[in-house]
Amino acid sequence: MVSPATLRANVSPPALRCKLGADGQITDEHEEPIAADAREQGDGKEIAKQKVVAGLLGLGLDEIVRRTERARRRRNQFWAALAGVFLLLAAAASGSAVYAWQQLKTNEAFLNATLKRATEIVDEAVAQAEKYNVPRAATLALLTKAEGFFDDMAQYGRPTPELRYQKAWMLIQFARNYAILGDTSKQFARANEARRLLTGLAAEKPDDTAYLWDLSGAYSAVGDVLVDQGHLTEALQAYRNSLAIMERLTKADPGNAGWQRDLSVSHGKIGDLLVEQGNLTEALQAYRDSHAISERLAKADPGNAGWQRDLSVSYGRIGDVLVKQGNLTEALQAYRDSLAIAERLAKADPGNAGWQRNLSISYSKVADVLVAQGNLTEALQAYRDSLAIFERLAKADPSNAGWQRDLSVSYEKVGDVLVAQGNLTEALQASQFLIVICSPSAAQSKYVNEEVRHFKMLDRADRVIPVIVDGAPGDPARECFPPALRCKLGADGQITDEYEEPIAADAREQGDGKEIAKQKVVAGRHSALRAQFKSSRSCSRATA
Repeated sequence: MVSPATLRANVSPPALRCKLGADGQITDEHEEPIAADAREQGDGKEIAKQKVVAGLLGLGLDEIVRRTERARRRRNQFWAALAGVFLLLAAAASGSAVYAWQQLKTNEAFLNATLKRATEIVDEAVAQAEKYNVPRAATLALLTKAEGFFDDMAQYGRPTPELRYQKAWMLIQFARNYAILGDTSKQFARANEARRLLTGLAAEKPDDTAYLWDLSGAYSAVGDVLVDQGHLTEALQAYRNSLAIMERLTKADPGNAGWQRDLSVSHGKIGDLLVEQGNLTEALQAYRDSHAISERLAKADPGNAGWQRDLSVSYGRIGDVLVKQGNLTEALQAYRDSLAIAERLAKADPGNAGWQRNLSISYSKVADVLVAQGNLTEALQAYRDSLAIFERLAKADPSNAGWQRDLSVSYEKVGDVLVAQGNLTEALQASQFLIVICSPSAAQSKYVNEEVRHFKMLDRADRVIPVIVDGAPGDPARECFPPALRCKLGADGQITDEYEEPIAADAREQGDGKEIAKQKVVAGRHSALRAQFKSSRSCSRATA
């Protein structure tokens, strides 16, 4: 029987299965690679894939296997529970549940309740499917089958107002699920059908507030999908129809805080759409109308964190429009008002990551305006306050790609201000990575060269990411790497003659091309892949 080592030796290149000498040349001393073996007689594809993932993340295979198994069990539990739900529903049509099925046919209240409960279960199923990364094609197929099944059930009832109302509610829920899954065509069809049913019900009972409230929601849902499809004019009309209904309801019952908030949300959606259309004047008015309601709600119930957050968000939206209009003074005040509320919320609930992120973003928005006003000192402090929060969030949850992205952006903003202040050394210290755009002109730039040298002096050579856009490495006439990038530094921080070949993303057509180069940059910035940027060769081999 051939040993695993022999099998690997037959398929591994010499440099992989043998050690290198001090001169960088391949020796005869065997070094058995720890390999992922995707062959059937080896690990198999699944275990091999897990080994690769483990290597990239710097984790042991056992940990990856445990995580995979936990995820598999969660998926299996989810699908088993969902299958059980549909088995129970399907059983209603079989001889084992004759009574239940008869009730669906003859008892309208039972039918309505069954449809409502079953729809809620499907809503939860879709949410869990997204949480556990179930393929969307499978979830869409399940949603389509569920919808057909419920439609069949609904046929057993007479078209009473109650059943039509229940069907409209069910359609709105399905529209929201299709929105989650990215199927805008079905989302629009279900939301529009719900709007049609509710319009008829509201016409029959114009004083029924439940019908009116849901009709407002249906118009809003139609507007949402029209926005996604790029039909902004039609979406604006849908939002305004929704707003008109909420104005009518809140006028009839001013003390209904839930309706007041819905009215505020309607104003906000109209403002968002008007901003997208470039109509900043009307957008600002819509935001101010929304803000006035949020302010009343927050003042009436200071302990309601939801109302307080809505008020903070409304200040932020007003600030965003004022910035676009060039009114930096008022924008700064709006952002500071938003920040003050965010600080109170974050202090009251330090463990709420959402509040903490909102606070960090508020600091950053204040800093953005201060930069635009030329107040770099205060801007730098605000950016650092924002950075401190993102550092805590990223440290608490290293696997959260969103936190890591926020942290990276925050480092860049701090670095940008330091550069603007002429503090290059501290700017480089504040930067996680240095992306160098490599070309013949960059290779000859003393400023680019000095930035690379400073960054490498900070013991971050593995975080320098070169991107070739022009020229040719090693070509004396068209060299694209500056000296500090292609040669090692001495103990004194000065450039030596010892060559160090950069591992670069090559955006040229004859290289990786722009898309692959972009992916390499993203990979290079991911901490799990930084080891790929530590390879070097001797100057003599690289120039041979």
